[in-house]
Amino acid sequence: MAYSKISEIGGVIQGSWDDEFIIPALGDGTTKAGMVVTISTAGQAVATDKDAVDLFVGIALPCPYLDMDAAITANYPMNVVIPQSGHLYGVFIVDLNLSDAGNNLIFTTTAGSLGTSTDVENVAVAHTYSYDDGDTVAVVIWT
Repeated sequence: MAYSKISEIGGVIQGSWDDEFIIPALGDGTTKAGMVVTISTAGQAVATDKDAVDLFVGIALPCPYLDMDAAITANYPMNVVIPQSGHLYGVFIVDLNLSDAGNNLIFTTTAGSLGTSTDVENVAVAHTYSYDDGDTVAVVIWT
């Protein structure tokens, strides 16, 4: 079974919340929990990619007022976790078409998702911990 929802892999933060760095933001109407995001000048968490001018800030967390897999309504309060090395997170990925774990993941042209690439201008940000062919969400170990 291919996983396509953050709820299917247990959420964004895969361990204790005790030592995570959480910052407030607002929804933008399209961003979902598990997407890699930046914070716009309007304070909204916006999906980012390797070609974006904006800077990566963190991973969107679910809005407490909505279903975990729903797009976060524009201007609803939400939070973003700033990933830390060695921690496990549930994130959106592009379908890697593989069944073995351990590949480096980087920002892709698919906004909000991580994936593999041979483009040397990108920086590896995570190692896949668990995924299978067809998955568009995965648990990753942040590096």
